[in-house]
Amino acid sequence: MTVVLYIAGSGRSGTTILDNLLGQVEGFVSVGELRHIWQRGILDERSCGCGRPLLECDFWTTAFSAGFGGEPDARGALAAMAESARTRDVRSLVRTKQQGRVLEDCSYAPYLRGLYDGIVAASGARVIVDSSKFPADAIVASGLPGYDVYVLHAVRDPRAVAFSWQRRRTVADKDGGLGQFRREGLVRSTATWQIFNASTRGSVRRAVGSERYRLLRYEDLAREPERHFAEVIDFVGQSSARRPEFDGNEVEVRPSHTAFGNFRRFATGRTTITLDREWEQKMPHWQKAAVTALAMPMLLPMGYSLRV
Repeated sequence: MTVVLYIAGSGRSGTTILDNLLGQVEGFVSVGELRHIWQRGILDERSCGCGRPLLECDFWTTAFSAGFGGEPDARGALAAMAESARTRDVRSLVRTKQQGRVLEDCSYAPYLRGLYDGIVAASGARVIVDSSKFPADAIVASGLPGYDVYVLHAVRDPRAVAFSWQRRRTVADKDGGLGQFRREGLVRSTATWQIFNASTRGSVRRAVGSERYRLLRYEDLAREPERHFAEVIDFVGQSSARRPEFDGNEVEVRPSHTAFGNFRRFATGRTTITLDREWEQKMPHWQKAAVTALAMPMLLPMGYSLRV
């Protein structure tokens, strides 16, 4: 049975570097934020992590052929996702999973299964790393026959997340075009942090079982990357798999076939994993206090202090 390591949680939580690192492990294939392949990868014709347009990438053309018999119906997938796999559907999806009726009752399930089937055929991997982060997708995946789903709940201090969402950055895509990191306000980004993390800790963990759920804080990974990276590999039962060697906080990263993610997914070569603490000095005190108040219900459960 193929293992799916689903990385769940909110955005700006260090999932891109974690995804890239896991793709370096023997028998693992990293496909990035797979949920966005329909719009960003297929309809918008964005680049694969390898640098080629996704629809011209040999990996993805092979995957699409194996999973769908050719280029999949991206618009149909988006419609099915909007109908049955949104965040508001999480509770009903848990019931559907418990009844063993995900493929029958969730119109998005056949599209996700087609992707996973195609990825296995194109890569021969034992473990698919899907960093889509959305709670609904994790529950749908856990109900697909033939896949053993483990959920890695990646979380970061909500004040750091809110600060990151406000920063304006212009960065280059692999194809040479310029893009902007999307920005969000304090209330929206913190509400998303709260909803996604509460849903993952509650509904998603209930759907997959506590033994297949693990919490990983960005701050812990950044301070001791080799240790926590090894623990994630052990978590999915792949302790004997060959893995990249760390030199302190540095590690070599090869190109991967990520369908979507932030622009750092294109970074290859010698990579240094560092703890980003810029928010501690540059974020105004009132903003820290506001985010702390908004995120309070989940701060302590996620292991963060209420101190501003």
